[in-house]
Amino acid sequence: FNLGYMHYLLEHWDEAIYYLEKHLENEPDDVDALQRTYYSYWRLADELWEDDPEQATEYYERVIDTLYQLIEEEDTVSHHRMLSRIFMKLGREEEAQAELEQVRMLLEAGEQ
Repeated sequence: FNLGYMHYLLEHWDEAIYYLEKHLENEPDDVDALQRTYYSYWRLADELWEDDPEQATEYYERVIDTLYQLIEEEDTVSHHRMLSRIFMKLGREEEAQAELEQVRMLLEAGEQ
């Protein structure tokens, strides 16, 4: 985890993902590692979107998978907002709307 976290702080996204995913092989429910992994994939995807949308889409799919893992551990508004944002970017409007509905329900229930 520590090497992944160091690369994360340095914004070396590829290296951060490599070490964080190695850590997650042994501790798949580590929320800190999952959060840093999804964010690293998200940053890579955003950086590539204009030049290589196909590769960026693959990274966004990894973000989506990781966020669903996180939701199993911590069902938060921010996770659903990020999912909605990614689905909109990928043109998946129905899924984006479903995530916004989850945001609405969580907010009404007093969740953050």
